[in-house]
Amino acid sequence: MANIWNDKWTIDSLCANCKIREIKLEHFQGLSSTKRIILRRNLIRTISDIYFRGLPELQFLDLSKNGISEFDMAIIPANSKVRLISLTYNLIHSFKNSHRGEQKRLRILNLRRNFIEQIDDGVFSNFPNLRQL
Repeated sequence: MANIWNDKWTIDSLCANCKIREIKLEHFQGLSSTKRIILRRNLIRTISDIYFRGLPELQFLDLSKNGISEFDMAIIPANSKVRLISLTYNLIHSFKNSHRGEQKRLRILNLRRNFIEQIDDGVFSNFPNLRQL
């Protein structure tokens, strides 16, 4: 895949409906000032915790309408500025939090239209400012 992240969508890393199947770490290199990443309507199945570590300014993450089946809040670094995560219309059945630090800025976590069967105990305890689920 060509580095579309730096060529076309540097403003807000918009890549909706691009048929992306896999996110690779190099896709986010050079985007440290990015505030919004929109990856809705793709074919993403898994998300790793290493992808968003180099994005200290990230505030909005939209992974809606993909094929994600499990989600761990540890993908967002504890000291990040992320305020909103949208995971609507995925296939999420398991939701966990292996986070080790507080994520004070997250306010909205949208999980509508998933198939959640299991949420680990205390999964939201590290998110004191979470206002909307």
